[in-house]
Amino acid sequence: MGRLGWLVFLLLGGGLGACQGDRTAERWFAPDPQLLEEQTEPSPRPDVVSPEPDIDDRLPAPEPTSEPTPEPSPRPSPRPSRAGELEISEWAEDLVALGTIAADLEPDAPIPRRTFARWLFATYNRFYADRPTQQIRPAAAVSVALFSDVPTTHPDFSMIQGLAEAGVIPSRLSGGTQTLFQPDAPLTRETLIQWKVPLDRRGTLPAGTLAAVRETWGFQDLDQIAPQTFAALLVDYDNGDRANLRRAFGYTTLFQPQRPVTQGEAAAALWFFGFQGEGITAAEAIGLSAPIASPDNPE
Repeated sequence: MGRLGWLVFLLLGGGLGACQGDRTAERWFAPDPQLLEEQTEPSPRPDVVSPEPDIDDRLPAPEPTSEPTPEPSPRPSPRPSRAGELEISEWAEDLVALGTIAADLEPDAPIPRRTFARWLFATYNRFYADRPTQQIRPAAAVSVALFSDVPTTHPDFSMIQGLAEAGVIPSRLSGGTQTLFQPDAPLTRETLIQWKVPLDRRGTLPAGTLAAVRETWGFQDLDQIAPQTFAALLVDYDNGDRANLRRAFGYTTLFQPQRPVTQGEAAAALWFFGFQGEGITAAEAIGLSAPIASPDNPE
């Protein structure tokens, strides 16, 4: 073959190889038809279901209303309690059952002198209903009145005058200078002790001094106590837990001699008569004979 023939052969063979190479490269870099199918097919989207709005959500939200804060109901104030209040009530109930004090008494109200004199007279005689020789006699209507404000026409004359004639209530008969009884004045602590203790002791009271009262009771207000009260205070102290002062007023370092006595305190003092272990209580006296007549308990 000549030089020209070889040249034609090379040209024809190279072109053919190049065509084949281009086709091979085309096939190499051509995209995979399977991948094209997968990319061209739309991927299924999950169904998104929009929630149906609730009826209440479609309505406008109500505006918040401010309700007034309810005020707490007021708590009742505790009733002030007194020492021995329960006992005073029980002592008064015994005396009411005994028939010697009024059933409608007011424990915290001051007791007038005339009322205490009536209770004292009636209760003491009721306690000794089975021993007439120990009782106090009522004054006769023909007696001369010892107090100008308690004449013979006074409803409590027989008892007030009877206590004075027995020496329980101070009067001119017992060496006093009293001409007025002051029946409606409040009973004081000092007067209660002066009238009640002689009926506990049922005898002459021993002499008393300021020093003795200071040593026993030790009151801080000794300078306010009348000297004629010293003897009764000493005898009352010797009565221990049965002392009128302890039963009526509880523990105290102040006597407060001019302080008014309440009806409840008066009932506490009258609940017991006696001295140093010998005596009688209202509860014990209830079983004795019938009570004597009095304005609070007429027969």
